[in-house]
Amino acid sequence: VTANTPLNSFFSRNPSTYSVIVAAPGSNAVFARYYSSACVFYVLSGIPAAIMLSRSGVPLPILLAELISCAAAAALVAGTLERYRPITSWKSEREVLRHPRKYLPPAAGLAATTLVMLVGSPA
Repeated sequence: VTANTPLNSFFSRNPSTYSVIVAAPGSNAVFARYYSSACVFYVLSGIPAAIMLSRSGVPLPILLAELISCAAAAALVAGTLERYRPITSWKSEREVLRHPRKYLPPAAGLAATTLVMLVGSPA
């Protein structure tokens, strides 16, 4: 879900909106809300997978830690890219949605989940 969502390129797909937000006072609050919205979206999207994994015997605290860390890391990377490195040289919205950087948020989520799994798993 973190890779193929248009949410990862919200401001890149709307350059005029990005320009207005960056120029206006309080732009950091807008990007903080963007991060928190993406994080909530990723958590809600991951709940079905967590339910299926819990049925297979994975402890609920570990599942929740993995889900939250994945969502937080993916949203942080997506928000940082949109804030500091928006895609501005595009001719169609399709180019933005197919840009290779869409794989960075899921890579960050995978790294965070792997770290939680390594720390939280019994020896």
